[in-house]
Amino acid sequence: MSALNTNYLNAAVNNGPNQLPGWYRNSISWYLYNNTRTTICDCDNDYCQYPAGFYPMINDHDAFLYWYFKPQNYEILDAIEGFMISCTTMESLLGGTLECLYSLKCVAILRRYFPKLNQTIFDDDILNKSWLTKYSLNTNINSLLEELFIEEFSCEIDYNQYFQRCSPNSCTYSYTKRADFIYMITILLGFYGSLQTVLRKIIPFLIKWVLKRTPRSANQNNHEKKSLRRLLILLKAFKTRIFKLNLFKTADRSPELIYQQRITTRLYLVLLIAYAKSIDRENNVKEES
Repeated sequence: MSALNTNYLNAAVNNGPNQLPGWYRNSISWYLYNNTRTTICDCDNDYCQYPAGFYPMINDHDAFLYWYFKPQNYEILDAIEGFMISCTTMESLLGGTLECLYSLKCVAILRRYFPKLNQTIFDDDILNKSWLTKYSLNTNINSLLEELFIEEFSCEIDYNQYFQRCSPNSCTYSYTKRADFIYMITILLGFYGSLQTVLRKIIPFLIKWVLKRTPRSANQNNHEKKSLRRLLILLKAFKTRIFKLNLFKTADRSPELIYQQRITTRLYLVLLIAYAKSIDRENNVKEES
């Protein structure tokens, strides 16, 4: 394995008594036997993975001449729970799990092969299997990294601490609120009555002001008076039509029932307009500090 993310197999082969072992480095390829089937795992193309452990010194020189390795042909001395061998160091790490860190026996194996771990890992450092966690023991490290090792996210909103730390000059926020029935009726009836009163007071003065802006001849004045009279007649007719509008006519044409039907029509139109205007109405509130 290589920290430079290259896929090479480094192995020492026993060359006999009183001789230094031979070191070989080849691109990793291995044969895996599973249910009488042979699978060739070539790191040049595939993602290869095999349980990690400590093996005896290899005496099979041919394995490196043909650039393949058969891990199952060699009796493993000590297996490391959750550790994996893969094509690169990063793939080996991400494909493994943390099972060994929950086992005192597994940690003892690592201490035996790496004595310096006795200075950094103690029995009290062994992870407790009884700890409540959403991750299982066989969750690989890649999945843990994707979840950032986080058990759960929690959100706590505290506006007082926010203002104390940030000290903003002002705060603006918005919220969406649906108007209730009584509020909607009150607002629209008030708007309708106020608008009617305001227009009744303003329109005559507005018309007089417009007419006095420029001098007019007698013919022009007569023509404008006629036009104004015609306009007032049309407005009066329109007002009469509005007040007599009845959407709930019945066969009974008694004056009392007609009056009730007209009131019902006005209330229906007011509610209809109110409903259209109150859908997803957004109130913006600005609070200065």
